Amino acid sequence: MTRLGLLFLLIFSMSAQAQTSTPSPSSNDTSNAPATPTVWFTAGPGFSNLTGQDSLIETERTGLMVGADYELPLTQTFSVQAGLDYIQKGQHVNGILASPNNTQDYQLNYFEIPVVARVNLSVYKVDKVSFFAGPYAAIAVSRNLNNSNNTDIHNPVVTNTSLSSSLKSYDFGVRLGAAFEIPLTDTWIATAGADYDLGLMNIDSVDGGPTVNNRSLLVSLGLGMKL
Repeated sequence: MTRLGLLFLLIFSMSAQAQTSTPSPSSNDTSNAPATPTVWFTAGPGFSNLTGQDSLIETERTGLMVGADYELPLTQTFSVQAGLDYIQKGQHVNGILASPNNTQDYQLNYFEIPVVARVNLSVYKVDKVSFFAGPYAAIAVSRNLNNSNNTDIHNPVVTNTSLSSSLKSYDFGVRLGAAFEIPLTDTWIATAGADYDLGLMNIDSVDGGPTVNNRSLLVSLGLGMKL
């Protein structure tokens, strides 16, 4: 997913440029003191697909991510963060080789718990760039397949099939990400970021079936509240 690389490159470039012009710390600098805990509320689009579907003409499924996280600083630079997210994953299929008039939507919706370690870099005295990584565990809320036959464009036939017998109800993997923060007041902080969920588990539960993994790029905007 090239969107992830472009977003990370932009955030990293902004951080590097700002760091070169950051003034030297004064004698009363308190940068070694841990920051206060922060609660984050974020939402945004997600772009997901599934590996192991070689016989399909696949594209990304565009879904929604909303979440809340608690960040606990260990120092001014390092912190740990845990949260609960609702994420719509899956895959959109433009057509099947044997039946090009069909489209399919694999709609896999999860409650996800990420636990990440964050490196927080100061940028000037008002901004901050964070890079983070860590594991996630997810429980499926629903696993459905919407199949549309578009032979008649005026009256497409749509069927909905449960995938609960063929896809597992849980998942785990690694989350990587970066975020840019701008303080609004002494309490509230605006943030924009990008996360990449790399699913490590084969979620296909059929013996002899393909290895299927979740892949998702999550772009978010949100607010943080210092406690």
